[in-house]
Amino acid sequence: MKKAITALAVSFAISVFGAACLAGEIDQTQVNNCAVFIDEQPVFTYVYNHMAYIPAISLENYGFDVIEEENALILKRNADKNIELAPKSLINRKKDDELFSRTHPVSQGKQSVLLGGNPIPSVNIEGQECIDIGSLSDYAAISWNEGSKVLKLDYKKKEFEIKKSGIAPEVIKYPDAKSAGEDSRYVKTFISANYTGEVRNGKRNGFGVFEIEYVSGMDLSTVKKTEIGYWRDGLADGFQIRESSEVGRRDFMVPEDDRILTQQVVMRVNCKEGERDDGAFLTLYVRYDDLNKDRSRRREGMRYGDGYDSLYWLQHDGGYDGLYRVSEIDESYKYGYVVVSETMWDKGDIAISSEEILAKFDEIRPPLSEAEMKGIDADIRADLPGTLEECYIALENELRSRDVRRIKSGTKDDLIQYHMGLGMRIRNMWMRGREGRAGVVKYFLLNGIRNPDDMSGIIIDGFWHYLNDIDFDIEEAFYQNKKRAVIMHLLDIRLG
Repeated sequence: MKKAITALAVSFAISVFGAACLAGEIDQTQVNNCAVFIDEQPVFTYVYNHMAYIPAISLENYGFDVIEEENALILKRNADKNIELAPKSLINRKKDDELFSRTHPVSQGKQSVLLGGNPIPSVNIEGQECIDIGSLSDYAAISWNEGSKVLKLDYKKKEFEIKKSGIAPEVIKYPDAKSAGEDSRYVKTFISANYTGEVRNGKRNGFGVFEIEYVSGMDLSTVKKTEIGYWRDGLADGFQIRESSEVGRRDFMVPEDDRILTQQVVMRVNCKEGERDDGAFLTLYVRYDDLNKDRSRRREGMRYGDGYDSLYWLQHDGGYDGLYRVSEIDESYKYGYVVVSETMWDKGDIAISSEEILAKFDEIRPPLSEAEMKGIDADIRADLPGTLEECYIALENELRSRDVRRIKSGTKDDLIQYHMGLGMRIRNMWMRGREGRAGVVKYFLLNGIRNPDDMSGIIIDGFWHYLNDIDFDIEEAFYQNKKRAVIMHLLDIRLG
């Protein structure tokens, strides 16, 4: 069986069967039973002669320049071109979708196709010139998983393999998290950090592999991260493949909630004059697995909960841009996950007044109806906090004294670290309870705050002010939340 799988992988990689398409032959594609990715982005392909065929013109979105001449398509690899994000319309399709189950007529190629200056075989499917995706083996490392029927092409992995074989690497061992470039606020116990690769002026410069391990100060999990890519003066610069795992991930105050998290990020980061300049998000997968295999508990997670992707963004002068894509991992979908939300931030070039923000917010999030409010009233539990003040008192009484001191002694910027721990605890206790919700939820809803993440964030922010006897401007907190919602809405429209 192993030999059969290996043979299949080789056939995908070097197109053994691709030449079977004879000039002028009329045929049909087969049922599309495999999922194809280029640099982790899903790609639509046809299956013909047991090979994956991709419309040549679509390579424009996958790292190639496509030049159309009268009787030819010329394909040139452009390593500087960012891979386009796959559209939700493609990703959000079930495995049994008619798009993959029906067959299509195949005819002789109507245009010659040149790849890297050399002619390659092509066929015409639904009016499109298509090439065997194995033809790209000179540009991408190709792997085939027989069990999951997944074919992956990785441009950078191919470049990395060539690059790695041609350098004499140096090694940097870092004594602590700060010197390794990790945010020390989130590191409770540093274990190790090493870089192997090209070095200049004692810093990561060029191609290399960075590895770090530590115990997280956020949830006490053991974090292991590997980053493969290019660097400039110690910062990521160019294409990066990042993989990480967190073992023993715990919710704040819930020590029995042990989980394993695995994550892969494929992205491009650009640096300018030694500082992070801009970037393009490609894809992000995050997967939690409960050690106790409590599947029903996993499925109750919300946006930042079990089995969901998270947020990635890059900081810029004058703002930040990036893509916010939340993707539920679900094996019933063709590509293994389904995008449930996405938006894009830019560098702050949307000019809008506070009056326009409030008016637009009322337009996109009209007040709850009388019937909806009655349903909320029926769900309120009298034994849970009904005001922000009651929330602060409850937290002060329920948290361990050392945790209270830690929150109080930190800065406001430190509060983000409590989103997944204390924040999730607040959301589970007061906002998502099966037996009812806290009255403070109604207070938030009446003020336009509907996302439990935002509610818990405001509570934690207010709690820090409460502990430090500093006035908390709740109206400003509400306004900033509405402003963010409006800008994300406008950018959603822009994203199309």
